[in-house]
Amino acid sequence: MRLPATISLGIASYLLFLLLNLPAQQILGWVSGSGSEIPLTFDRPSGTIWSGEAEKAIYQRMPLGKIKWRFQPTSLLLGRLSYEIELTDAGQKVTGTAQARLGGGYWLEEVQGLILAESIPQMIGQKQFSIRGRVDMNNVSLSYDDGRLNRTEGQVRWLDATIESPLNLKVGDLQADLTTDDNGTIAAEIKDLKGATAIKAEARLSIDGNFQIDGTVKPSSRTDPGLNSALGAIGRKKPDGSFQLKYSGRI
Repeated sequence: MRLPATISLGIASYLLFLLLNLPAQQILGWVSGSGSEIPLTFDRPSGTIWSGEAEKAIYQRMPLGKIKWRFQPTSLLLGRLSYEIELTDAGQKVTGTAQARLGGGYWLEEVQGLILAESIPQMIGQKQFSIRGRVDMNNVSLSYDDGRLNRTEGQVRWLDATIESPLNLKVGDLQADLTTDDNGTIAAEIKDLKGATAIKAEARLSIDGNFQIDGTVKPSSRTDPGLNSALGAIGRKKPDGSFQLKYSGRI
């Protein structure tokens, strides 16, 4: 026997109400469980699947700060689960849209904000490096699938860029324009922002994790002496006083 339309609508509305009011702690337990692709956990979550927050979002055992989220219901029409997010910590604030495709894969879109550069080496699994400065993100998008980053677009500026290890260098302000080609290779066009040292380089990261950096660096009388010494050791000096740099490795 078929239920009357009013009863069916009532049952559907009640189930939707239950879903939207599921405790955030239960939902985030599913997201960050042992089978999750993303190594992300949440400390003291509150609220619901619709809107909530957690005192800390933790990525690969590194605290990122307090996170807030709000569900965007229209995203379901596109086959996605989409949330507006805000991440804040001392001296850091990032906003954007996080999406999970129903068929698999994750997106971060329209990412704006400022983070401290010192947190980046641990995020990408390169703890042998130590850097300082502020990283300003402008309309950055990231795609994460099959356990790896496979696409990124947007603009990033590294302000007061400083490398502390393996070399101790003050670099200045840098800008990187990020693109991804049809083969999934991520490229960053890097340049200085009218600092003491002229820098022009391209960094490329392929889908298998191999990366290479190719560029030129031209110091001036205002360049950090430590950078001058390092360039002489790792680069080839050209007739115009600039240094040709090439470096490759694997993440």
